Amino acid sequence: MTENFAELFEQSSVTKQKIHYGMKVNAKIVGMDESSVFVDIGAKTDGYVDRAELIDHEGNFNYKIGDFIELYIVTNKESELKLSRALSGDGSYSVIKDAFERKITVSGKVKSLNKGGFEVGVMGKRAFCPISQMDVRKIENPEQYVGSVFNFKVSSFEEEKKNIVLTRRPILEQEQKEAIDKLVASLKEVDVISGKVTKVSEIGAFIDLGSNLEGLIHISELAWTRVGHASEVVNPGDIVTAKVLKVEHAEGKRFPRISLSLKQLSTHPWEAAASRVKQGDVLKGKVTRCADFGAFVEIFPGVEGLVHISEITGEKRIKKVNEIINTGDIVEAIVLAVDLDKKRISLSIKGLQAKNEPAASEQKQDAASPEPRKRRSAGDDEDNWRNYSKIEAAPDEEDEEDENPFRALKKKINS
Repeated sequence: MTENFAELFEQSSVTKQKIHYGMKVNAKIVGMDESSVFVDIGAKTDGYVDRAELIDHEGNFNYKIGDFIELYIVTNKESELKLSRALSGDGSYSVIKDAFERKITVSGKVKSLNKGGFEVGVMGKRAFCPISQMDVRKIENPEQYVGSVFNFKVSSFEEEKKNIVLTRRPILEQEQKEAIDKLVASLKEVDVISGKVTKVSEIGAFIDLGSNLEGLIHISELAWTRVGHASEVVNPGDIVTAKVLKVEHAEGKRFPRISLSLKQLSTHPWEAAASRVKQGDVLKGKVTRCADFGAFVEIFPGVEGLVHISEITGEKRIKKVNEIINTGDIVEAIVLAVDLDKKRISLSIKGLQAKNEPAASEQKQDAASPEPRKRRSAGDDEDNWRNYSKIEAAPDEEDEEDENPFRALKKKINS
């Protein structure tokens, strides 16, 4: 609250009228021990409230000395001023009617289950609480509420018919709102928070932060590597610690949107890549995705390089990357360039092939032709001519046109 205690003291009706049972007061916490919380309401003596009453439904005590809290006077004796968050004990229908009209909280014990809800005892009177008004969450096991004492608001009252209807939801919603406001106020964009994973999906992982407040670790913030589904990193029930990125209050929404990150609590892989990658290195990696302009290859966890479509092969010109490689393929490439500031690494499969081709072609030639082929010389032609001069033409070849120039020359000489 923004008002100071002096202002509240002056405005308080406690100083202007007699204290009475059921009176609502704004009390300031001035002390506490293991069982009681002591408050100042501007009266002659300090009052007290049981500490157990100020513990929320999740078991948390969210108050400190100096905080203000709205309480009701339930006992006013010379030596005792007891307060409570709800009216309790025996009372007449007029007291319950007053609680209904003034929206005063009452205390009641759940006695049994009946059709559609619970039978609750309030100030010695019989009341009814619909099952939908017993909690802010869907009730799976209604039997667990029987025998417990809770605070309620009187939502409907008919004295003639002795019909009293109660609700617990507004009280829980108010407690929840106060807890959420305190939690959100403590969150900063540099804070780290822990919670339990409640659900995983293609979107990311949902984290329970307490007080029904939920945060989301988007799939892109789960790890530095590419993640297809949140279950690859976390599972429901896991306790995780994440960095708070953003807290957004959407108009019309009851709860704020809290964005978290798991990967930003670990070192960025590119910091390590600075000392591991240089131009001319030959690296092996997995193709993570193919685009129109090239293929992305993960060479280290969280570090990708790009093989441009023009650097995939030199054998032929291709129009699509998947004519040669596909997502999931393991490829080897040479590093063309490294830009650590822009986090870019240019790779070439074609360049690596060209680098290996000279050695491969030499090995191939040595294996196919163990003895080098002799070059034909002019002396060879002369020897051939001499050999041809010793060969006599067959009778049926003399009349045919001989395409061999040596044979034609032999015929000319012989004739």
